[in-house]
Amino acid sequence: MNQKLSTLMQGLYYPAVLGTGLVLLISRFTIYKSFRDAATDVSLYFGILILIYFSVSFLLNEKFRGTYGSAAFISDFIEIILIFFIFYFLGFFELSYPVKPGFRWFYFLLATIPALEQLWNWAVTAKHFYALSGIAILILFIGGLWGFHYLWFNISMIVVVAGLIGAYIYELS
Repeated sequence: MNQKLSTLMQGLYYPAVLGTGLVLLISRFTIYKSFRDAATDVSLYFGILILIYFSVSFLLNEKFRGTYGSAAFISDFIEIILIFFIFYFLGFFELSYPVKPGFRWFYFLLATIPALEQLWNWAVTAKHFYALSGIAILILFIGGLWGFHYLWFNISMIVVVAGLIGAYIYELS
């Protein structure tokens, strides 16, 4: 394991982006006029799911004791940049009400994450979740092409993404 690259990723970059996402999510709650407005904002649910997923991913990296080299570092670095943009397209940087999330780009960016996870798994010779990753990529790509237009699809995607995260956590245990 390249200790310096791992320390940079686990000690600085990953916590910085996850912490920023958490602060943005909490700050987002300050713009709503009522609890009902917050409860009906689909982007908040996606933000919570993204934080859960990447928190689990962070814990997995922390627990991992295999070969962490430059390919794994680059994969993780691209992933944290994507996390930042995912929060941007969810509208978390906009502190005015109402916020119009860019779900099209959110889905496209999120679809790249399972592919990066596969690259990371390959780089560190960890478990591979090909079927789960393929399903996630396909569903999220469809969301970026077509589904983002429809509220019913976005709400359905919250359930699907939560299910995929649950399956991921289950497979890790």
